[in-house]
Amino acid sequence: PISSLVESLRTILDEDSFVQQEGMLIKKDGFQDIQEGLDTIANRSKGLVNFVNAYRDYTNIPEPKKEWIKAKTLIEDVLGLIKEELKSKEVFVKTEFRPEELEILCDPDQINMILINLIKNASESMLKQADRRVIIRAISQGDLGTIIQVEDNGPGIVPEALERIFVPFYTTKKTGSGIGLAISRQIMNLHRGSLTVESEPDVRTVFTLNFR
Repeated sequence: PISSLVESLRTILDEDSFVQQEGMLIKKDGFQDIQEGLDTIANRSKGLVNFVNAYRDYTNIPEPKKEWIKAKTLIEDVLGLIKEELKSKEVFVKTEFRPEELEILCDPDQINMILINLIKNASESMLKQADRRVIIRAISQGDLGTIIQVEDNGPGIVPEALERIFVPFYTTKKTGSGIGLAISRQIMNLHRGSLTVESEPDVRTVFTLNFR
């Protein structure tokens, strides 16, 4: 996300700035976009430093620092980080919140990492198809807790791989490390929740974060 934002800011400077005798001027909209982009980079960099320090060792994931946060805020923050990447891959994202003001007790930084990983995996799985859709749902299940689902209409996961994708260092991608989903499930375990997946090849794949 940071690399993507930097490229976007470069583009804004190229397209929305011009030189006059008294110096360089930037259009108001472009200036605001740069401000927002730099704020996001600063915030994400802090989270990244914390992540690198804490997750050097997969088995040493810290206890979540839980707080109540609106599901809409959580998911919109994630989409803001990777919107340029999704746009470049022509991935359409739909969000659903039930209820609209749903709140989740979680560690926002840790859940951000999971959602970024799941959404990026989904977008990369659909590169060879024309119709690329991701649906993100946050749903209250009453006494059963709350779920966040990330669904895509990609090629899916074959049953043999479905049983192993959460195993550390197992990957179905040529350039993957095989650690993202393993860490994601570990984070959900520390939240006293779970991370599961269902897949129907060439129809849909759904990852579900369950917060109890």
